[in-house]
Amino acid sequence: MARRHYGLRVHARGRSRGEAWGGVIRVLRQGELDAPADHGSACKPGGPGHVWVNTPALMRGYLDRDDLTAKVVSSGWFVTGDIGVLDERGWLYLRGRERDEINKGGMKVYPSDIDAVIERFPATTDVCAFAFPEPILGEDVGVAVVLTETDPVTMLALHDWTTAHLARHQVPRRWYVLSEIPRTSRGKVSRQAVAKQCATATPINLARLQKGTTA
Repeated sequence: MARRHYGLRVHARGRSRGEAWGGVIRVLRQGELDAPADHGSACKPGGPGHVWVNTPALMRGYLDRDDLTAKVVSSGWFVTGDIGVLDERGWLYLRGRERDEINKGGMKVYPSDIDAVIERFPATTDVCAFAFPEPILGEDVGVAVVLTETDPVTMLALHDWTTAHLARHQVPRRWYVLSEIPRTSRGKVSRQAVAKQCATATPINLARLQKGTTA
């Protein structure tokens, strides 16, 4: 069994943050993951919220960068930038990064939820969901995929798969097929780079594909 820790470089590693198995973290007694009282109330079990960490190992601040410190440390709490959900047992499920959150007409959409569904489709080799500007809703959902097959039947099957496994507001409105998904120097998917690349590309016309397969 692989054991992982929820930790950041700004505070010491160890059991004070929690231990993770399969991406799910058990909150331990030595540290707290919650919301400070002066920045809103703690979320009820099952409700997504911002993950703030309170631990004796928390850093005092960035050296000679009070501006950066003020953004991430408040009243002894560290702002992780993560979105998570706590269940009744005290397990923390990470949903993604706050900066990646899609605000679709006031409804919160987490790209990692979409990625998790599409990556299970048999023809998918890589995927990245992202936000794109939408004049009425503010933002909407786009997705870039790398597929082993890109014929119309496969694309429509992927769309049907996504529709069957996601809530209506989570289903991507724009689809792009790429040869590869841009990544950072650390190998992480760069949603910003994907969104920038797709902004100048033409999305797949699913209606035209549907017409072609039924003609």
